[in-house]
Amino acid sequence: MYGANPNEGFTFINRAFGPYAWAYWVMVTCNVITPQLFWFKAVRRNTTMVWVLSLLVNVGMWFERFVIIGTSLARDFLPSSWGYYSPSVVEIFTFFGTFGVFATLFLLFIRFLPSCRWPRSRPSPRRPMPIRAGNTTRTKSQQNQNPKEPGSNPQAETDRRAERRWSIPQNSKPISHHHIPKP
Repeated sequence: MYGANPNEGFTFINRAFGPYAWAYWVMVTCNVITPQLFWFKAVRRNTTMVWVLSLLVNVGMWFERFVIIGTSLARDFLPSSWGYYSPSVVEIFTFFGTFGVFATLFLLFIRFLPSCRWPRSRPSPRRPMPIRAGNTTRTKSQQNQNPKEPGSNPQAETDRRAERRWSIPQNSKPISHHHIPKP
C-alpha cells in the first residue's frame, strides 16, 4: 500500500479476497511458491522438473497481468460500474493472435537463421585436419608421438578408428556449393 492511500489498500484486499481471488492465488502460487522448489538440488538437476517449473512460472506471469488488468477493469472508481470482467470477441482474437504472431516470427527465425549447420557443409576450421601417414591416419600432433603396439590400448584403437573415419581420402574433391541440393 504505497503512500497509505485507502483506494490502493482496497484494491489490494479486493485482489486477494474479492471476486478475482482465484486468479490472485494462482499467481502467488506460481510466482512465489513454485520457484522455492529450486532450493532442492534434486529438483535443479532434474531437467523435466525444471521445465515444468518454468512453465508454471510463465503461467504465473500471465496471471499477474490478468490480475492487474482484470481487477482494474472490473472495479472502477464508481461502485455503480462494478461488474465481473468478461473479454469481448476482439480481445479473445487479439489474445490468440499474439500466439500466431509469435509462432510465425519464430518459424521465420529458424528458417533463415538455423541453429545447427546444414549437412554436407565444410568441416570446422578449428578441428585439426588429419593427414595420411602410411597405412594409418594421424594428425600432425600425433605424428610426433611414438605409436603404441596395436591392441595394447583399446582406447587408442578406438581413437585410431575414429580418425580413419574422419580422414579425407586422397582422391576426394573439395565440396562446392554447386553440389548441395536446394530444399
